[in-house]
Amino acid sequence: MTVKEFSEKYQISQQAVYAKIKRKSAQLDGHITKSGGLLVIDKYAEECLKPKCADFMLVRKIQNLQNQFDNKNTECENLKKSLADEITKNEKLQNCLDDKNSEIEKLQGQLAERDLKKSDFDNFIDILKIEILKISDKIDNVQNSISETTKKNSNGIIGLLKK
Repeated sequence: MTVKEFSEKYQISQQAVYAKIKRKSAQLDGHITKSGGLLVIDKYAEECLKPKCADFMLVRKIQNLQNQFDNKNTECENLKKSLADEITKNEKLQNCLDDKNSEIEKLQGQLAERDLKKSDFDNFIDILKIEILKISDKIDNVQNSISETTKKNSNGIIGLLKK
């Protein structure tokens, strides 16, 4: 295992591993080798170098949890901002909808007025038709009277002429 792999496994910095190797160099003699420019740690050296204190591991876990909490908190803040933006959009849409509904009500009122005027005109036309029928009947009566009078008068004129 390399120093980098060791530091990742035990969640400690590489610098801390190098410092511990330096402090325990006599004890680790022969258990740490160099391969391709990297230090390689065997099982004995791993046991000697790994953190012994449970508190140290707890501190690392707490740090990880704190990082996770911070990430979730940031995510929550972003969601709050997005929610606030969506609420603002919703309020604008609601205002627009209210305006459109008011406009619809106004147009419906105008339509009702026009329907009422049309109804009044239709009633007026019906009254005019009745009056026209009455006048037409009167004209027919007058024409009949004229026709009868003309017949009577022509019979009377012809009778006078024959005399």
